[in-house]
Amino acid sequence: MSFTYLDDRLAYEERYDKTTVAICRDREEMVHKFLGERPPLNSQGEAEADSGYYQYSLMYFHLVEEVAGERWQEREETIRNWMAGDEAKDLRLANATPATVPYCRSCGEDMQITHRSYLHRERGKKADEEDILFMFDCKSCNKRMASWQDGTEWKPPQARCESCGRPVDEIDKRRGNVLTTSYTCEGCGHSHKSTMQFGASVKAAPAPDPGFKLDRRRFCFDAATGQKFLARKAHMERIREALEKASGGGAGSAQTIDPVADAAAAISRLKVAQVADLLAKAAAKARYTEFKLGELQVGPELAIPFSCLDNQPERGDYDSRTRLKKLITTALADTNWRLMSDGIHHRLGYLSGRLRAYESEEDLRKLVEKQVKAGTRKKHVAQPAPAPEPPAPSEPPPAPKRTRRGKPRAIRVRGILHQDLHILIPPRESKPAAPKTRNRQKKKSQG
Repeated sequence: MSFTYLDDRLAYEERYDKTTVAICRDREEMVHKFLGERPPLNSQGEAEADSGYYQYSLMYFHLVEEVAGERWQEREETIRNWMAGDEAKDLRLANATPATVPYCRSCGEDMQITHRSYLHRERGKKADEEDILFMFDCKSCNKRMASWQDGTEWKPPQARCESCGRPVDEIDKRRGNVLTTSYTCEGCGHSHKSTMQFGASVKAAPAPDPGFKLDRRRFCFDAATGQKFLARKAHMERIREALEKASGGGAGSAQTIDPVADAAAAISRLKVAQVADLLAKAAAKARYTEFKLGELQVGPELAIPFSCLDNQPERGDYDSRTRLKKLITTALADTNWRLMSDGIHHRLGYLSGRLRAYESEEDLRKLVEKQVKAGTRKKHVAQPAPAPEPPAPSEPPPAPKRTRRGKPRAIRVRGILHQDLHILIPPRESKPAAPKTRNRQKKKSQG
């Protein structure tokens, strides 16, 4: 067996860091869509507590730096678990033996193992439910067969209709190096055809990410940056506790700058009956009748089918689907319900589709993040956390200081942002404009 799952440690590190960079890039883009680019410091290079930099730094910490810091904390353990898991898979595969060694059904000789690999017995199974499949060859007559570890002979998986899920019989036809597979479902009449080309050129490797090296330095913390993150996180926790104490104590009494949480909290959470009533009224205005919701489907996603009738005869299929899609999207814009990506189906004026419900807090946050990334949610300006009111003075305030000439001197009090609240991840520097070529300069001078 030449193939092994266990790879060099550097491959696991790059795999983990690519995920970290992708997550942090999305979060940083989200911050920029909410608050714009990073505000500058003042002329003295300081960040005053009432500046835009203060608001930006808190949001950037919660949405970007905290994620990067948590990824740094979990990095070593995750990579170690990945490597241990792949090593265990290799060991299991190397030591696996079939329950029985089959004999050749053509000449009767014992067959020999030529290959072993992990494979799912059924489609849709998880990776940890893979079984081991053995390939056998007969050296006498070159016959081949395959069987699972328990001795069960391998059979090709049963194809199913992609429309209704009913078992179908596929027909394969090969011309040259092109294999065409087709079927027609006897249940729903759905037809399918696909082609596969053998000996085709290998797909080109994906283009390298020119910004990965830089962003890996920015978002994947080393030990020194990680310790700074822990100090900053502890300082933020002290601020949160101080604000809670100043506002009367109790969990959740202090406000934080988290525009995603604010936007998620503002979403209307409708029950099924409310959704049915809302969409039925909106559909009736556009001359769609008998709008109904089906039975709630509970699975990885909460979905519910819907159907209605188009009561406008002159409206075509495309216009009918487009109009209803726009109607539903607009009606559900500020709610926790969305039209699912499989769209709306139309047959003889009968329209159907599915709606998805976002129920948990995490689902609602993902919904808001998706809207921000797609640019469908308006820019949100988060309000900074309120500063605690100073306690009432127990003694009269001191008299204003006087200069030598006897005139009172004004005392200017200025709050400076604590160093542990400054941005931890450095920004990307904008690339300078490309220099003009000599030909362009020559043309410009001639003009």
